[in-house]
Amino acid sequence: MLNIVRLIRAETLTQAEIIKRGSMAMLLFGLSLQIKYTTVFEGCFAGLFLGYILKRHRISWPDTGRDLTLFATIALLPTVVVGGTYWLCGYGSQWWFANIISIFYRTKEPPAILAHNFRNIALLIGPLLLNIVLQMFLCRNRTAVQRKCAFFFNAWSVCAVIGVFLIGEWFNHYAIPAFLPLSIASATLFTSSVGRVWLMVLLAAGTVAGQVMVLENQKRYGNARTFHNIMDVISKEKGCLFIYNGSAIFYDFLPPCRLTDHPFPGHFHSVVENRATGMDPATEIRKVLRQNPTYIMAYAPPAADENEAVRAILYDRIRQAYTEAYRERQGKGFLVLYRLDAPAGREQP
Repeated sequence: MLNIVRLIRAETLTQAEIIKRGSMAMLLFGLSLQIKYTTVFEGCFAGLFLGYILKRHRISWPDTGRDLTLFATIALLPTVVVGGTYWLCGYGSQWWFANIISIFYRTKEPPAILAHNFRNIALLIGPLLLNIVLQMFLCRNRTAVQRKCAFFFNAWSVCAVIGVFLIGEWFNHYAIPAFLPLSIASATLFTSSVGRVWLMVLLAAGTVAGQVMVLENQKRYGNARTFHNIMDVISKEKGCLFIYNGSAIFYDFLPPCRLTDHPFPGHFHSVVENRATGMDPATEIRKVLRQNPTYIMAYAPPAADENEAVRAILYDRIRQAYTEAYRERQGKGFLVLYRLDAPAGREQP
């Protein structure tokens, strides 16, 4: 985006400079797609804005079309190279499913959870969006270049917010891409005394709310004490841990066990993820349980979006062969660690 800002700020601009800066911007967006595909929304906006710059400088329609085709090709190149490499190695279909179409296999969260997530993300983004409106009233004495840059930052912000809401699940961390453009756009208010006061209030409120959220998360999901307590229990009898529901961070501190190639707990317990990863969670959890993991981590009672069929399979096995080894209240429920009763003859991966 800085490459585009430099084009906006340039006093004199040639088509060659637009192509140079635009190509660099789209290459960076192409690389970002290999980190997180949701940058596609901002990448498309950047491409369209480059087209707007080309036309503002009276570049002909044929030349504009050619340059935009070049930008799109550059942006797609990293994805084509990576996908092509997987295809040449014989894993093209797996790459296509995991990176392109698996997201469309996810089911929607229950309406109550969606409404709750929407409210949370609206509270995160709303005050910063309000700053764009406040600019119109508080920041009237801006230069022509400042107004052009503000237009770009505001448009980028709106595009990023639209991208957040198009994703559809609205978890808090999905708002992260919108914070960068919204924060830059908000900086304009520092030129106004009223705007400075408002931003300080906003910063103070955000700091307090953030710390409250940290405390709530520790209460709901555990803290360092929880982590060490569970690790102490597991260290008494070493063996494989299967996390049906809980923090996957425990896997990072234990010897690797090849119980499954789907290590994220949500792939098993969340009804939203049912078949979205290309595996049947009911079949996969039976495979895991046949290997008799020494420990199983789960939450009680079940969550509103839990895959009840998978949970039934799990707890049928827990009732047969496991004993509760640790329990801690977290939020309205409990994090529970179960230990296998009969270690003799245990099959470990």
